[in-house]
Amino acid sequence: MSLGMPNLRMKTHISFKRCKYIALQSLRKMLSFDEIREKLLNFKGVSEQFPFGEEHFVYKVLDKIFAILSINDKICVALKCDPLIIDEMRERYSFLSHAPHFNKRHWNLVTVEHDASPSIIFEMIEHSYHQVVKGFTKVKRSELENLKDVDI
Repeated sequence: MSLGMPNLRMKTHISFKRCKYIALQSLRKMLSFDEIREKLLNFKGVSEQFPFGEEHFVYKVLDKIFAILSINDKICVALKCDPLIIDEMRERYSFLSHAPHFNKRHWNLVTVEHDASPSIIFEMIEHSYHQVVKGFTKVKRSELENLKDVDI
């Protein structure tokens, strides 16, 4: 029979679960440079180039840039984004900002940190690739479709 007293056992259990969740979140594996690089190279028609120096890895689908990966004190990747959702994305994710030297209506800078979910970053990479491909002419799209699949 309950007398309106709080169930301390239940509250302790919930608090423990919450603490465990927070601890697991803080231990989340951060993406490595190699994991991001592998994902970027795992699309049809992609090449890796160095037009801005050896510290900037530029990824192009056919001849159009869709990502630039660099590492200084942190791993960063500049990715193309749909202008209709770019502001919402920057508000939602603390690891996103506008990419310097790029059109801020179309490009985000992803700073890989502990709060950056690997699955979200991989989705952003795929989105960037598809944004560029979407802008191709029919001839370019046909050229891309006729390429062999990537073997990684």
